Amino acid sequence: MDRPDLVTRVFHAKQQVLLKKIRDSYFGQVAGFVYTIEYKKRGLPHKHLLVFLEEQDKIRTMEQINGVVSAQISDSNLYPQLHSVVTRCTYAP
Repeated sequence: MDRPDLVTRVFHAKQQVLLKKIRDSYFGQVAGFVYTIEYKKRGLPHKHLLVFLEEQDKIRTMEQINGVVSAQISDSNLYPQLHSVVTRCTYAP
């Protein structure tokens, strides 16, 4: 954060890798995408990205969603500190 020149270079490199994966049909055939990059006064830059897929590749079922998105709580034996933070900060309605 103290070196905005390096932050910008790394952000740009990672952004290009992400866009290449998307163009190379990582999620399916892409009909188009649009994004915006925000640079805040404090904090790191971030991107808002919307990807439009061709009709045959659109994600429609729960099984397809689970194939793309996953989340799990880390193992308490392997990562005790991370497990502690996640379980302490987890919202339970």
